[in-house]
Amino acid sequence: MTKEVLVTGGAGFVGSSLVPILLEEKYSVRVIDNLIYKFPSLINCFNKDNFKFIKGDVRNQSDVKKAVEGVDFIIHLAGLVGAPACERDKALARELNLDSTIMLEKFRDKSTGFIFPSTGSVYGRIEGICTEMTKPNPLSTYGITKFEAEQYLLGKENVVVYRPATAFGVSPRMRLDLLVNDLTFKAVKNKYVLLYDRNARRTFIDVSDFAYALKFAVENFKNLKNDVYNLGHESLNHTKLEVCNKINEIVPFSIHSISGSDLDQRDYEVSYKKIRDKGFQVKTSLSDGIKRLIKVYDIIDIHNPYTNADY
Repeated sequence: MTKEVLVTGGAGFVGSSLVPILLEEKYSVRVIDNLIYKFPSLINCFNKDNFKFIKGDVRNQSDVKKAVEGVDFIIHLAGLVGAPACERDKALARELNLDSTIMLEKFRDKSTGFIFPSTGSVYGRIEGICTEMTKPNPLSTYGITKFEAEQYLLGKENVVVYRPATAFGVSPRMRLDLLVNDLTFKAVKNKYVLLYDRNARRTFIDVSDFAYALKFAVENFKNLKNDVYNLGHESLNHTKLEVCNKINEIVPFSIHSISGSDLDQRDYEVSYKKIRDKGFQVKTSLSDGIKRLIKVYDIIDIHNPYTNADY
């Protein structure tokens, strides 16, 4: 019997990479998205008989009730992502990251699997190598709201929580505000980048691997459920300067150091042994992901990139 998967925020950066994969695997896919960015990232999916779209808001009770009815799995991608955006509107961050999660859990059938991508930002500033046993210490509104949401869900049944590395890469709904995407864009277009905390250690995952990890959670739900997993791979633990050097191997540009700090104060390496032991492996290296980004940036002309709602 065909399984039906609800993807909230399915027109976004990760969702627009995930939904076509699920459709290709013959899942019935239901998406709820308010299309705030007005970008037709899922336009080709409307040709599929196993695709259904609900233009709605995960903060609206009637929309949520309609969306969750009869589905086998929920993948909750809708939210306000990133520390800067969440600090600008803390109330909205709480509504989208926490309150919507509580509402989805409230109205889902308890046999419905709930897959929740949290964030590595829940760890805050720590020493040493970070595992799932490391005590979270979220410092930003983004990290705090995501941590509260995941802890709420982990008190329920039939849930899988991922703590993903920072996403990057090419998606039908591109984002330029992600660290690797941003640095690569500036290297290609400006031929220089302004870099603070150059030796801060960060960890990354290509959006395609992120999407496949969510499909992996659907396919292996019984083996993963009621637990939390860091999502990524140790080979993608890099300092910000190392990321710039990877880009510089392909596109020459200059690096200028400036003062500044990360709102989440992320500066650590992460272990991904737990999810790897369950059978998940990433496929895209940092260098390969950067090469794909450069191909895109070479051919698109983005005006006012950081005020353009499409990016």
